[in-house]
Amino acid sequence: MSSPNASAASEYFHGMLDSGVEFAADLLPGRKTVALCVRLLSGLSDEPDDLTGISAIVGQVLAKGTEKHDGRGLADAFDTLGAQWGIGNGRQTTMLRAVCLPEFVHDVVALVGEMFRQPTFPDDACRVAVELAQQDLKHLEDDPHGLLRRQIQRLTLGPVWGRHPDGTAESLARMTPELIRAHWRRTYHSGRFQVAVAGPIEPTALADTVARTLGGLGSADLMGREDAEFDFTPAQEHQSKDLKQEYLAITLPGLPRTHPDFPIERVLLGVLSGGMSGRLFTEVREKQ
Repeated sequence: MSSPNASAASEYFHGMLDSGVEFAADLLPGRKTVALCVRLLSGLSDEPDDLTGISAIVGQVLAKGTEKHDGRGLADAFDTLGAQWGIGNGRQTTMLRAVCLPEFVHDVVALVGEMFRQPTFPDDACRVAVELAQQDLKHLEDDPHGLLRRQIQRLTLGPVWGRHPDGTAESLARMTPELIRAHWRRTYHSGRFQVAVAGPIEPTALADTVARTLGGLGSADLMGREDAEFDFTPAQEHQSKDLKQEYLAITLPGLPRTHPDFPIERVLLGVLSGGMSGRLFTEVREKQ
């Protein structure tokens, strides 16, 4: 196994492990807890066109059972270690975050590796996850802000990168436990993992644990690091709905954080947004 390289100050470590996992550690000896982030480089953009929403379903059902624990047993194992954790799905990634005491970090990493590498995807859990996603889509019809967010993301980012995390009614109706398992086999590979840890740890020993628990899953070849391919095309769209007021969203290409005008852009966004306390809202709704 390749060991991570230390920075000149010997406080930051980063390296590619032989297992294909990318590992980084920020050594913070004065802290009392350890923060862990496990990122799988696969998300909404890797979904088949007819199965949008499946990556979120896979992420949810990962925790419902493994070869060693059922869903309750896995939750109890994390609780026994005092670990707080959660998992979420994005456009290019599926991410798990956890916080624990330093003496338990190796055990927590082992549980995370078990969850990612050995899920059983019980049929009942798969069906429940799909049904909950279907309910969320129905509830979205009563959420104007949610509808607007879905509409503007699709209009701005296109049909692939602008997908809604819960998919569509048609795609959810197609999902079966076997299709959910097949998507996990297709996208979950050691070469797609990035692991970042911060806290009072011994990085080389933890890198060994990461390599052992997250390695050996599918391919070790590096994947999922390609640039996002979409073009920003100016357009406008209106969705008719019987509401008491109009809801408006505007997107425009943003500036990188290193750009000298980035702080100005942040001020502009604060003026134009900010909810009911925002400057624009106050002027138009309250004064005019």
